[in-house]
Amino acid sequence: MGTVVGEDRISELPDPILHHILCFLPTKCSVSTSILSKRWRYLWTSIPVLDFREWRSLSDKLGMLSLHDDRPTIQKFYFYSDDDFDESRVIAWISTLIRHKVEELILSLEDDIHQFPPCFSTCESLTMLDLEAVTNLKLPFSFPRLKILWLTYIRFVDEKLTQQFFSNCPVLEELILTSCKWVVWVLYLFQLLH
Repeated sequence: MGTVVGEDRISELPDPILHHILCFLPTKCSVSTSILSKRWRYLWTSIPVLDFREWRSLSDKLGMLSLHDDRPTIQKFYFYSDDDFDESRVIAWISTLIRHKVEELILSLEDDIHQFPPCFSTCESLTMLDLEAVTNLKLPFSFPRLKILWLTYIRFVDEKLTQQFFSNCPVLEELILTSCKWVVWVLYLFQLLH
């Protein structure tokens, strides 16, 4: 018996396989599949990867994470903002991600972020962190499972906390620092020289 032309065989696949397929798409594309049929309507809400790098409307992004609030795990979260953002909402997002045991977190923010939620500083699930933001790292951090760390435009303002930060990443395998500043160290060196 041959295949019927126009037959929707993809929709007959089990949910775990469809979730796996959707994980490779930007979140905007995954959400777009909801118009295909009733079978696809809420399928995207169960995928463990949220990728907002190609989504330019910040207000739409803010609604997407709340729809994922009942899920047990978010494996990967990618967020890029090239415009103004509500810092309190981004901090709330980070708290939600930590609760859902996020493993890979990529945050790229154009504006300053003044502080991270306290739960971020002791996230036990993170294995990869790529943070690009104009911000000061003040909290003592401890990432026991972190293997990959990329930091861009970060200002380290406390030498002891900075040393503690790196020593509290015991399984770190890859570290890339780009355009970072050590504010206190520079001031300390300046004082020594004068």
